[in-house]
Amino acid sequence: MIDTLEFFKTAWLIATNKRLSREQFERKRLKRFRQFAPYVQQNSPYYGRVMREQGIHPATCTPEQFPIITKSEVIQNFDEIVTDKAVTLKAVQEFALGSHNPADRYLGRYTVIHTSGTSGQVGYFVFDPKAFGRGIAQVANSPAQGYHMRRRRLAFVGPVDGHYAGVTLTSSVRLPPFNLVYDGRFFDVNLPMARIIDGLNEFQPDMLVSYATTLSVLAEKQLAGILKVHPTMINNSAEPIPHATRELVLKAFGPVLRNMYACSEHMVLGLREAASETMRLVEDDLILETHPDHTIVTNIFNRLMPLIRYRLSDVLRVVDANDHYPYRATADAVGRIEQTAKFINRHGVEDSISQFIFVEMIIPGARRFQVRITGPTSVVVAVVPEEGLNADGRQKAVDAVSTRLKAVLATKEMDNVTYSVVFEDDIPVDPTTKKYKLIVYPKSGS
Repeated sequence: MIDTLEFFKTAWLIATNKRLSREQFERKRLKRFRQFAPYVQQNSPYYGRVMREQGIHPATCTPEQFPIITKSEVIQNFDEIVTDKAVTLKAVQEFALGSHNPADRYLGRYTVIHTSGTSGQVGYFVFDPKAFGRGIAQVANSPAQGYHMRRRRLAFVGPVDGHYAGVTLTSSVRLPPFNLVYDGRFFDVNLPMARIIDGLNEFQPDMLVSYATTLSVLAEKQLAGILKVHPTMINNSAEPIPHATRELVLKAFGPVLRNMYACSEHMVLGLREAASETMRLVEDDLILETHPDHTIVTNIFNRLMPLIRYRLSDVLRVVDANDHYPYRATADAVGRIEQTAKFINRHGVEDSISQFIFVEMIIPGARRFQVRITGPTSVVVAVVPEEGLNADGRQKAVDAVSTRLKAVLATKEMDNVTYSVVFEDDIPVDPTTKKYKLIVYPKSGS
């Protein structure tokens, strides 16, 4: 569900904020934070306790007075952070595991988005219709794409069978009243690429939404004359887009590439339009504190699951740019690009499985997992179990991996590929990105 009134109120907020000086903008946002704080204090047991113990007064508080909170701490305190007692971590986890349709809503009204767990633990984040409407308004805040006598055709290529950030945000085009403006079609990235290309050629999208690694493949097919589409906007999200990939996409489709920096916790954090050299930080409903090795985000639009001074391991480097004023500008966010998993299929032909099939996989009872390609037709999934996970819990983890891999491999005509699951005490993270490599090949390290 989406609150369309909140959507349009946020669109108006953005329009009025653009006319402010930076000082006026920050003063206005701080006022809104202080209107947000009393609600959080009264309705979130966790934040009520924090504010009482820290002596934080809603009428005069600033985000900097609050302690930093990590994803692990959010998971540990989930039931006390949320402001609706009917929302519990256990029930949300069960919903995410059991529902494979991003249009499904928890308790009939709440949007659930889960993280990939690439920083150590899968996180679950819940938005009420008002918060979802405010988040979607930021995605829609883009240059005009020209006039159409018909609904705009929007194609999404990515994982489509769960509550992942990309498909959940994009599927909002199917909700009223946006379905009157957009005709959305969704292509499962795990389908053979030939079928995806045939579908795109038939659909002829005006807007194409996908990830850098997939866009690279589509650009190559476009240049080869196999893909024949002419979108007026291409939206990249979920992973950074390297310079070489950007140049390839521009060569294939023209200057239509937009880079969106988003996350499951806060939805959209930054936008780099096709004509811009920098990314505009989305600061209307977010307060971002940038540091050399991490970013702190305070979210003032999600009253159901308030997150004040939430730590992201992503790095934002603020740069001088006048074209976004009063918003700050940044170079594209520093993140991590995973390699694809390549195997020889049952026909003896090499094919690949998108990293996002694994990125978005949920394994119950797993704190982390890593996909290790051990040969052209073999793979091992290493799982770090949650502390105290019993034998029954471990078997459920193995069953979840087996069920997912079996379906993925069958779809890709790779049912000749063998797989196994091993349990390990830990998987070390990369010291630079603070994340670990999800997909590794022999001798490529952890």
